[in-house]
Amino acid sequence: MGCAELRLVQYLKSLPHVQHLVEVDIDQNTLETYKFRAAPLTIEYLKRREQPLTIDVYQGSVAEYDSSLMEADAIVCIEL
Repeated sequence: MGCAELRLVQYLKSLPHVQHLVEVDIDQNTLETYKFRAAPLTIEYLKRREQPLTIDVYQGSVAEYDSSLMEADAIVCIEL
């Protein structure tokens, strides 16, 4: 929540046990500008993960209920 420029996703996607990331921010323009950070790097195609990784980027608000987050293991709120 509050992923803004998606800087934390660059670290989280390097963790081998992470299988699904959901990035949420209220600012659609910022998400559009920085969504490339969620895309795989060339090296990630060459060195495959043991577990596949899915990254979803959504526009939304921490103040609004979203049932798709009910199964999350952790939620990180940055600069809210």
